[in-house]
Order: sequence, then structure tokens, then C-alpha cells
Amino acid sequence: MEQKLASWKEIANYLGKGVRTVQRWEQTMGLPVHRLPGKTKDIVYAFPAEIDDWLRTNSVRVQQQAQAGQNDNQDKSARNWRVWLVVAGALAALALAAAGGWHRWAPAAGQPASFQLKGNKLIVYDQLRRQLWTHEFDAPLNEAYYRNPSDIGSEANRQLAALEDLDQDGKTEMLLLAAPDGDGEAWKNTLVCFDSSGRIRWQYHPAYTVRFGDDLYEPPFILHFFLLGSRGADGSRAVWAVSYHNTWFPTVVAKLNPEGKVLAEYWHAGAIGALAEAHVGGRHVILAGGTNNEQFSGAVSILNYDNPQGSSPAASDKYRCRTCPPGGPLGYILLPRPELSRVLDSRPYATRIWVRGSGEVEIGAVAGPDSTGLRGGMAFFFDPDFHLQSAEVTDTYVALHHQLEARGALKHPMDRRRESEALKRIRYWDGEKFTNEWVPLGTGGR
Repeated sequence: MEQKLASWKEIANYLGKGVRTVQRWEQTMGLPVHRLPGKTKDIVYAFPAEIDDWLRTNSVRVQQQAQAGQNDNQDKSARNWRVWLVVAGALAALALAAAGGWHRWAPAAGQPASFQLKGNKLIVYDQLRRQLWTHEFDAPLNEAYYRNPSDIGSEANRQLAALEDLDQDGKTEMLLLAAPDGDGEAWKNTLVCFDSSGRIRWQYHPAYTVRFGDDLYEPPFILHFFLLGSRGADGSRAVWAVSYHNTWFPTVVAKLNPEGKVLAEYWHAGAIGALAEAHVGGRHVILAGGTNNEQFSGAVSILNYDNPQGSSPAASDKYRCRTCPPGGPLGYILLPRPELSRVLDSRPYATRIWVRGSGEVEIGAVAGPDSTGLRGGMAFFFDPDFHLQSAEVTDTYVALHHQLEARGALKHPMDRRRESEALKRIRYWDGEKFTNEWVPLGTGGR
């Protein structure tokens, strides 16, 4: 049985930090801490493997906080080795990934390993920080767009930049979602692939026209993010690009090969904000988390990795795609619309996906935001066949509930157990309708 850290003190000791630090990390950086309702207060617990995964994903932010002196005085320097060992390992892994070195002992000499953005200029360096090449775009890029390290790492659910040998020819390509600076410029977002010498190999810009129900949705579509898939049998890596309509709900997940050719498209009636590669029910899949506009619910599409083509299921004609390629997801799940979403008249979103080494999947979702921007977090835990195992609200959900109570929008106190129990009422698509019964993978596909 996996080891469990059964208190804030044990979690803090494991990280070599003070209790206040790890509590702050849970609030501000999503440190994976679970709760069980107790008689007088909630019982907290965490799993070491999940914390190690979190440290790898948040390595840069952890390092930045420590350098800024934000850790409290209770930090135990003798035990800080755990944080820095995992952080150093994660940073080294990112460096290897950036140099195309996931599949070699060392990065190839003279290959792209890091990059910098300055105005309209992209500057690429090798592993010794020597400048290799530059590229000037027509307009300055939105540098703030690239400041979240979790969007540029190999473990991210959404990537904006990557350095990787896409076709395993020993040369490192650069992928960059080029986002021009300025209001109203997002429709110009373009995914650009450079070869190892800085020449543009290909570009992808979404320019679709699609019909859902009786409504035609024309350009512009906005390229949102991409995800690099794992290596296939031929050694190449697919690129998964997500784009949404500038005004309305249609969103497309496009699978591209290393040459930039679109191999398949999956259309969804609602925004998609997270992708993850996994094996579910023995099938190689892409998990796409977002929201379903028809059902006002969080949604997770389980897509066939080899052929994700098709569109999301719908109960009404307005949200059925009439011009999309035939087909659909292997499985489709609706997350419940929690009380906070109903009070705020908003849709919940599945925003993060964690795939454990055991095959279990955790989906992070949010309700809100309210007028102050606060969102209420929720967590859903599935086994490798996507049976729901448990669900719980997080501290941010509780905080938002308290805020709404104070404003008079909610007339009853927060009941964490009741709210968490309500999250278990997920629904599956069975091929004809949504049902509360678990549906085996592939049954609901079209």
C-alpha cells in the first residue's frame, strides 16, 4: 500500500518545510493535499508520489519562492534536500527535454536547448548558452504569455513552447505558439515549427468554418495551446493543438504530425483547457478537459490517440456538429454543476489532469470565478478504467462559499461533506443519452 502522510506536520517534514509554507503552497500553487471531514476539523493527508510529481511540475516556482525569501522561519534546512533534490532533477529533466535528450544520455552538441523572447525577436541558445540563431516576427510577442513555467514543461497539460526532436533525426526542432502583443490580436496566434538551424519548417493557424445545429461558425478561431505526444513506433511525436472560436463555443483539438499535417480533428461544444496522454481501459488515449456549454457542466473527453476524429455528443441539435468528420470520443464524462456555479450562474471547468504511474487519473476542476476572481476548486479521482473513486471540494471552494455567505448570496453554512458527496453524481454518455451509470470505454463512441 502506498505510504500516506497523515497530517500537516508529516507533509511539512516530508518537504523539509514549515507547516505555514506547505499550507501556503496548497493555496497558491496547488500542492496536492486531500481531506476527510472530521468531528472538529478536517483530516488532511497526502501521498509522497503525488508531492514528488507536483514538485517536478512546479520546480521553477518553488525555486523562485525560496530565492525571494518567502519560506517561513520554521523551514528545516537539514531536510531541504528533498525539495531541492526533486527540483534539481526536474530542472535537469526540462533541460534534457529542451535539448531533445529524453532519449539520449546527453543532448547533441550544438542543438537548441533554451530560448529567450525580446520584443519581436526569438533568440535560441545551445546547452552552453551560446546563441545559435534568431528569428524576428512581424510584431512584438506578448512576453507575459510565456511566464508560467508549467506551460513550457514536458509535464504540462498545456504547452506554449517546446524544444524537441520531433522525428528522431538527431536534430532539435523548436515549437512556439507565437502570440502577438496587443488587445484584440489573439486571433493571429500561430504555432510555428523551426528546424534546428532556425528556418521555419511549418506553421499552423486555425481557419475553420463549422456548423453546429443551424448555426455557422466562421473564422477567426484562436489558437490556445498545444501538447506534445509521446513517441510512436516510428520514433516521431504528434502535436496536439487546441483552438476555440473567437466568440462562441466550438473548440477543436487538431492532431498534427511532425511535418505539420493535420491528421485528425475532434470538435467539442465548449472550451477545452487541458490535455493529457494516458492509458484508460487498456487503450492509448488523450484526455481533454473543459466545459460543456449545452449541459453547463465540466466535461472530459476520452479520445482515441491514434484516431481522435469526430465531435462531442449532444442531447439537442443546437450542439451537434453537422459538418464535422464522423466519429466521436471513446468515452465522455460530465462533471456535476456544483452549487457555487449555480449561484454564480457560471459553468464549471475541468482545468487540470494528472495521470499517475498506476494509471489512476485526477481531474482538477473549478467553479466560478466570482466578482473578485476567486474560483472554487474541486478534485475527482478515477481508477484506470475511469470508474469514479472519490471526489472532494478544496479549500478554495470553501473560501468562495464563505464569501458568498457573507454577501448573502448563500443562506446556509458550508457543509464540506455534503458538497463533496454531491460531486460524485457524474454522468456518462452511453451512445444515446447521458446516464449516471458507468459506461465501459468505447460503448459511447460514435
